Formats: sequence, C-alpha cells, structure tokens
Amino acid sequence: QALAELTGEVVHLMRLISDDAVSVAMHVGSTPSAPEPGYVGFSMPAHQIAAGQVLLAWLDPARIQAYRQGPYGHLSPQMDGGFAARLHAIRERGYQLDAGESHPEIWCLAAPVIRDGRADEVLSVICTAGHWAKHGPALIAATRSRIDCV
Repeated sequence: QALAELTGEVVHLMRLISDDAVSVAMHVGSTPSAPEPGYVGFSMPAHQIAAGQVLLAWLDPARIQAYRQGPYGHLSPQMDGGFAARLHAIRERGYQLDAGESHPEIWCLAAPVIRDGRADEVLSVICTAGHWAKHGPALIAATRSRIDCV
C-alpha cells in the first residue's frame, strides 16, 4: 500500500504457487498510468513475467532445475542454456523489468521482498511505457526502498 501511495501506480504482491507467479494482494495508487491494473489471483508461468523471474532468481538450484523440467520449462525456448545466467543477473541487479514484452504499452518492475535471506514474495509496479520513460529511475528507487518494509 505504501508503495502504491508513493508511486501513484498499481502495485501487486506476488508469490510463487507451484510453478506460477500469483498476485496475492493489490493496491491501486492515486494516479495509475496503466489502463488495466490486473487483479488479485492473476497468475502466469513464473518465467514469463518479471515478478516470476525474480521469484525464480532467489530459489535454490534444485528447485530451479525442477521448474525447468516441469510443465512449463520443457516447452519454453526461454529455458535455454542462458536461463541460469538471466536469473543470476536479476539477483545481482536486485530487480527485473518487463519492458513491454507481455504488452507493448504495459511495463512491470518487480523487486524481491527479502526476509531471512529468502525472497518468497515480490513487489510488482505496473505502469505505461511513457510513465517509465519519465520516472523509471524513481520507480526503481522507490520499489527497492520498500522491499524490507512490507
């Protein structure tokens, strides 16, 4: 809620449930730029969205291997040899950005909520490409500053 109030955007709290990234809570800021805020219960295969990729990035190697061999992993070209390197880069950077891959005008910034060295949850800020162009660095700073406050 605090992040939605600070950014004015829609914020989802997401968790990994089985092999899906699932929205478990949502707050709509006062001036959301995205026309479609999503909904609680929204889910996608984890590797297909920024929030899911962040959740995967903090899993132990055995769980990632199980994901890759599961119902989504063996079907997806995104699970190629560079998949582990992509997850490592997300951990190093501390967030992931979906820069319109799912929808050209909708961007999503996802950062882990770290508790006891684990990232079982992710904060995901939804905005438009135009809003990102003007406020991207501020959204990153605001999101990363909130990951220990949830």
